[in-house]
Amino acid sequence: MEPSKSPSSTTAAHPFDNTNADTILRSCDAVDFHVHSAILAAASSTFTQTFSLPQLLSREQPQDVLAEYKDTTRPMVVLPQESHTLDSFLRLLYPVADPVLDRFEHVRDVLETAMKYETKDAVATILPIFRSFASTYPLQTWAAAYRFGLENEARSAAQSALQLSILDEFPQDLYDLPAGVYYKLLDFHRKGGAVSDDFTFCDSRQSIIHCDSTENMTPTIASQRLMAIPAPEISSSTPSTAPSPFNNISGDVILRSIDSIDFRVHGVILSEASPFFKAMFSLRQPPSDGDETSGGQEYRDGCPVIVFTENSYTLDCLLRLCYPVADAALADLMDIWDVLLAARKYQMEEAIVLLTGLLRTFALTDPVRVWAVACILQQEPEARYAADYTLRLSQLVEFPQEMRVISAGTYFRLLQFHRLQGKVKDGFTFLCPIAYTPSNPMDTDRLESKNFAIPDFFSHPFADIICRSQDGVCFRVHKIIIFMASPILGKQAIAFTSPDTVPNHDADSATGDLPIIDIPLLSCTLAVLLRLCYPNQEACIVPEDLSVIQALLQAAILYQMDRVVSILRTRWSEIVSIDPLRAYFIATHFQSDECARAAAKATLNLHIDDTYITEMEGASATSYNRLLAYHQECVEAMTRYATDSLENCPPCVTLLPRNPKLPGPSGYRETHHHPIGVHEVIARHTH
Repeated sequence: MEPSKSPSSTTAAHPFDNTNADTILRSCDAVDFHVHSAILAAASSTFTQTFSLPQLLSREQPQDVLAEYKDTTRPMVVLPQESHTLDSFLRLLYPVADPVLDRFEHVRDVLETAMKYETKDAVATILPIFRSFASTYPLQTWAAAYRFGLENEARSAAQSALQLSILDEFPQDLYDLPAGVYYKLLDFHRKGGAVSDDFTFCDSRQSIIHCDSTENMTPTIASQRLMAIPAPEISSSTPSTAPSPFNNISGDVILRSIDSIDFRVHGVILSEASPFFKAMFSLRQPPSDGDETSGGQEYRDGCPVIVFTENSYTLDCLLRLCYPVADAALADLMDIWDVLLAARKYQMEEAIVLLTGLLRTFALTDPVRVWAVACILQQEPEARYAADYTLRLSQLVEFPQEMRVISAGTYFRLLQFHRLQGKVKDGFTFLCPIAYTPSNPMDTDRLESKNFAIPDFFSHPFADIICRSQDGVCFRVHKIIIFMASPILGKQAIAFTSPDTVPNHDADSATGDLPIIDIPLLSCTLAVLLRLCYPNQEACIVPEDLSVIQALLQAAILYQMDRVVSILRTRWSEIVSIDPLRAYFIATHFQSDECARAAAKATLNLHIDDTYITEMEGASATSYNRLLAYHQECVEAMTRYATDSLENCPPCVTLLPRNPKLPGPSGYRETHHHPIGVHEVIARHTH
């Protein structure tokens, strides 16, 4: 008998609509895939175990699903993947054409699914596609490679990320990575990839992909918490048991904290509290008799063990909000932050409501910190609530550590709100300005639009080496020019003993077998740097875009191109006077301290308190706070100097009544002293 389909479910496209299939896989968005268990079992040991446990296929499914299939022998398994991910994954297993995989997020999800179900052939097919995204999405690829335990792919992506200012690049894929792992990336970047032989990103550990969640995560939440408060490394000590009520032997799941405390909980309670846990437990399988590991899943006392990145205190507080017991006494704002982050991560709506209300109680005594936490958590109502309490302060001089992960634009709006005493226009928000579209100062379109990579320039007849960009563009150049321009590239150029070759697609141009230097820069950036290595090129190719100059300057400094650095800094100095505030925030984005100082000095003639530019949305509040403090110090220095001058120096050009005993026309005399410039005043008091 053919089962009657639920009104809320649909059938997948061909070939997964075959009514002769013996199994149905239902995606999390209620699409039914009719599949042959023999094909899946042949592709994966995980599916082999699943289909060998028919009692599991009936006992573990939701009751409404069982009702649909009570009159059929075809089992159904509900999977946590969405239909488009499941469709591509199954097509990799079936003897049909492979799916089109051209988006990074889709490739990442399909690879995660293939690895989760241990389908080796599918993994082998998709890995080259995954690697190809390292050049365009280096940080996202690195994060996914770490999660999946792919050391080579992580190293390759980290190498591609050397061109980025990674402290200002924090995509959503990095949100829930441990701080220790992110520190490794920062260390790798700081050393330019020159790390020790035993350096690894993916240490020996159990994969965390089975309990990771990025659904419903708001940008800049978990990432900023990790940046502000480093998380501990996962403990390798023998796990201990949590106190009551999380030590009940009737619990059927064990949640292990990052500090190795095991919480024995009831899956049905967590499933009711969180859709995340409900999806996770839908695929739970019992271990084999006497086996504490099954299919890569660890078991303890017959219960599956799920490793979490939260510490035991945070996990205890979170679980008590779900259990019918007294809530934890959270008296510290940082603890509320941690637990609220975890509640949002695991989609516990009731816990979020309770914690949000608790967060508001701190606004009276600590409004600035509460405002910062609310902004980090992307909670506009709580940010406005706390901002109202800041109006009780005469000045906003406090800058707590939570502010370090707020954008300069968000901080500007708090200062504006306070300056106007809350009398702002309708539609005012702290989290995003009206009509603002986020942009990346490293946007390569700005470089490409300038057409710097002119092929004719690199058609040198006597070129003896090729510099190849990370996107595969080859530039024919002269080894001696490169050697003189950059000692780093020069050493690579003379280190070749056997040349690599470039395929020659132009029959009229014999390139020969030239040695190749692979440089992890995009062709649009590399083309400009290589041209600047040659004499008399700066006038025709140096751009006027400040962000482009900074991108080029960062690469030139990395490769120790002193002459190129000098050219770019000169050009920067010429342009910075036109728009010093924008120049300042761009320089801080690229962590160029010298350029930032010069731009800050040029802003002294501006009223920056009420000046807003869109680059502030990508800059940190810390950089803006420093600029404001610099302006204030300069004002105080000038005030002190003026006071000292009045007390110790003769007045400037003053007309005094004539002394009858002294000669002089009109009965008056003049006194003078030499005037002093504002920059000299600043220099005396700031150096």
